[in-house]
Amino acid sequence: MRVDIWSDVVCPWCWIGKRRLQRGIALLGTDAPPIDLHWHPYQLDPEADATPVPLREAYARKFGGARRTAELLAGTSGPRAPRACRSISTAGRCA
Repeated sequence: MRVDIWSDVVCPWCWIGKRRLQRGIALLGTDAPPIDLHWHPYQLDPEADATPVPLREAYARKFGGARRTAELLAGTSGPRAPRACRSISTAGRCA
């Protein structure tokens, strides 16, 4: 079975989705049909340039303020969460 996935490398929710997909595929076991994953790039913010922006600042602008940012980031904490970035850029670099 072919599965096409569009994902942004700087998106923590894309990372969580990737991990959940991998876990789901593993749970299918050896009786599952072969799965052919095809990854495609996607930019959540195509207007961003390569200049790093502090992560919380970028999220606050995108999601409606510091309070909402804190709520969203609280849902991605824990041992399996993506490593925290101080800043992000369109090149997908964490700083």
